[in-house]
Amino acid sequence: MTDGVAPMIGGAGTTGGARMTVGAGTFADIGALILRAALMIMAMMLPLVLANVRHAAFSSLSARRHRAIAGFVAGFLALWIPAQLLIEGAAAVLGSYAGWLAAAAVVGLAAAAWEASPMRRTRARRCHATAPLAPRGWRADADCIRYGVMTGRHCVVSCWVLMALCSAAGHALPVMGAVFALQWAARDARWNALRWTAAVLVAVSVADAGLLRA
Repeated sequence: MTDGVAPMIGGAGTTGGARMTVGAGTFADIGALILRAALMIMAMMLPLVLANVRHAAFSSLSARRHRAIAGFVAGFLALWIPAQLLIEGAAAVLGSYAGWLAAAAVVGLAAAAWEASPMRRTRARRCHATAPLAPRGWRADADCIRYGVMTGRHCVVSCWVLMALCSAAGHALPVMGAVFALQWAARDARWNALRWTAAVLVAVSVADAGLLRA
């Protein structure tokens, strides 16, 4: 009796049960991807816009500053999470066809070209733009979310290539650390030496990660 039942559990004969198992696994996988993308953005991108977060907080009444920050972060993540998921998918496809090291090299060259372009510097300045925000009521909530979306849009356009490099490098911690240093240095033109030092660190980190994964 048990021999006849066992093969049917999760098999083709019990499509309903199998469908439930696959569905649960799929939703869990999607949730894990979204959570990983959110954590990645909060670790790599959110520290770069802390001035914007402070602007949202101090434009509101003191009793609702945490609410203002939450609204800004929600708007910021609403732009970045879908973008990061697309970046991860594109990096995975490129890596599967070209190989990990070739994918990292291609994305690294694209990142270097983008970093040197005038459009990158223009977009980076827009990342730190401020906006008038209502101090109370539903308008304040809407303004904070809208401000987060606006900041996220400029940030995605400015930094997506470097985030693609992190994805192509398999989220190796040395690469992520070097990319973060490069992004931090790029916020201020006076830190040009630090910026180029960080760029070299990115290249060395990618090469080291490639040797480790080879």
